[in-house]
Amino acid sequence: MARHGSAVRTLPRSGRLPLPPARGPLSDALTTFLLSAGGEPRQEDLMRLAQRAHTVDVLRDEDVQLTLLLLYELHHEGIDQVVDDLEWDLGLLWVRADLEMALQRSLQVLVHGRHGFGRGTRPEFLTGPARVDAELVALATARDATGLTAHLALDADLEQFREFFVHHSLHHLVPFREVHSGDPRGTSGVSTTRTTIDLGLDDAHGAYVSRLPATSLAAVNTATMFGLHRRDRGALAGHLAFSHLSSPSLGTAVGDGLRRLGLRGGATGSSAPETQPAQPGPDAGTGRELVASLLAAEPELAADVVFGARAGASLARLVAEEVLGAWSAGTSSLLPADHHDDAPDSHQVLRLVGRRPRG
Repeated sequence: MARHGSAVRTLPRSGRLPLPPARGPLSDALTTFLLSAGGEPRQEDLMRLAQRAHTVDVLRDEDVQLTLLLLYELHHEGIDQVVDDLEWDLGLLWVRADLEMALQRSLQVLVHGRHGFGRGTRPEFLTGPARVDAELVALATARDATGLTAHLALDADLEQFREFFVHHSLHHLVPFREVHSGDPRGTSGVSTTRTTIDLGLDDAHGAYVSRLPATSLAAVNTATMFGLHRRDRGALAGHLAFSHLSSPSLGTAVGDGLRRLGLRGGATGSSAPETQPAQPGPDAGTGRELVASLLAAEPELAADVVFGARAGASLARLVAEEVLGAWSAGTSSLLPADHHDDAPDSHQVLRLVGRRPRG
């Protein structure tokens, strides 16, 4: 099988995100701005470049998703070589808000289609905590139409498992990680810390961010966006509930596949993923209880809860389809190690926004 090189990589463990290569004019302009501590390009130039997010397929756009990830990381662990003072830079906050608006619209289309109901509405079939809970369980326990769980359990080779864990390597960064207190699993329900070491992967913070394609970054960015905004508290609760409810099926498939390869797995038991949808595990109650408590206090958030869960399910399906599509074609599902997506250098960026470089 053709590969873009081994997924294994070792990086300095500073705790901050290593600054990845830019993937287009927007992320290159942002990188220049961050490294110059806000000197170049001007904030208004960044804002102008951010407008392209409203004209592209945001969920699959490498440039937009990497830019949004870097903007979020300013609020988390920080970025190598970037001063912390930029966390609350007003221009960057404006750019982030513009990209979030584009992401929200793309999620609406992904979940409901171009003419579906929007957030904040209350379709009759979604009213009431019991109906919402039934919808969450149905989403999480539905048969995996992509075939990813079956492939992991029955057919995936060692390199494919490495790639799978690389795709999930940023899931621990989302803001609701505290809810998992004491639980080594990320929002995917997969035990990543021990298994990444078993597979020879680097568990340093952001070690593989430069290898993750746009859809994998979009899954992380969506969860982060939900967690950062009070307006999205319903969507966050639904997203978290879906993650908890769907973890048994994926975790069991991963465990079965790793044991098949003679490695320790992150799950116990066995399954027949191609025919039997899993039932919610004991930790699924955390998400469901959160939703029940939220809706008891704010029943008007029912549609937002279901939106968040459907967004999680739709993004998981999108990532799985792309990963399996690459594997079926005999190629890697990760970006090549030297991926730059023909990003322009800083002088080209300044020319793109109509300014001459200094000096």
